[in-house]
Amino acid sequence: PLIGLAEAEEQVGFNAGELPHTPEGFEYLGARLYGDVINMEYQAEGMGGSLHISQSLDGYYQSTWDRVPEDQILSVRIGEMQGEFAQGSFVVYAGEEEATWNPNAPILRLRWRQDDLWIEITKHGNVEAIEYLDQNGLIALAESMQFGP
Repeated sequence: PLIGLAEAEEQVGFNAGELPHTPEGFEYLGARLYGDVINMEYQAEGMGGSLHISQSLDGYYQSTWDRVPEDQILSVRIGEMQGEFAQGSFVVYAGEEEATWNPNAPILRLRWRQDDLWIEITKHGNVEAIEYLDQNGLIALAESMQFGP
């Protein structure tokens, strides 16, 4: 279930980074816990897209469908920190039995470590209200995050 960020922080025992405001084109839904991972969820206005900010002290929350082939990962700078950016997703095409990486899928991921936090911002979809949020837009969003008690 969705809960407030303060409740999520209390349950996992760490303070999460926060955006100073809800990004343009999104509505903030709340936080959801996956074990010790806080996942802050935003929905694109009018549906058709979402934004997730996941934070953990124990590494990235990841399924086999989330893994990105090494040759699809770009090294980027997020302020003074090193990060990774990737676009795409595994898909199973009609008539096939195995998943294939589609680098054009409208799923963008930005990952980095800040102090003890492992942080990932994922944008799903590319509806008009959120199409501005590309690689540079995600980096700017990451740089705007506020960390503290």
